Amino acid sequence: MRIKLHFHLPKEPKAAKLAAERLGELVELIREDKEEQAIDPAFFTGNIEDYPEWLREAHGDEKRLAALERFGACEPGELEEWDLESWYEDFFAGEAWDVALEAGPATPGARRTLTYSVEGEHYGGDLPLAWIVLAAGGTELERTEEP
Repeated sequence: MRIKLHFHLPKEPKAAKLAAERLGELVELIREDKEEQAIDPAFFTGNIEDYPEWLREAHGDEKRLAALERFGACEPGELEEWDLESWYEDFFAGEAWDVALEAGPATPGARRTLTYSVEGEHYGGDLPLAWIVLAAGGTELERTEEP
């Protein structure tokens, strides 16, 4: 099944450009990690040190975490202790692959889409990918799926 996370870039031009650049950077890092993990899953230990500092810092943003909790139907405060290491563990424990940022404009307020594949029923694995959208500056998350 293919999951699509639709979101909007910020309405301010510099913030929209920055969000698009950050998402592009993260998607590339995730794709590289997933490729490396696929080569030898039993020995893959991860590359968390490759992820940018701004992603670590975003975990302290209460508004973004609250938006993620609403998106994931979590209890308020449920993700309070979530940090970069927790995010990384959740992402690589999940069964998402083939992560891609669909081509689109970096214009203020533009609607963009992050896509990924999952196998069969998918339980809660959207949070780590939704988080990168929010951490980079995306807003108004919406999830759809295609068989």
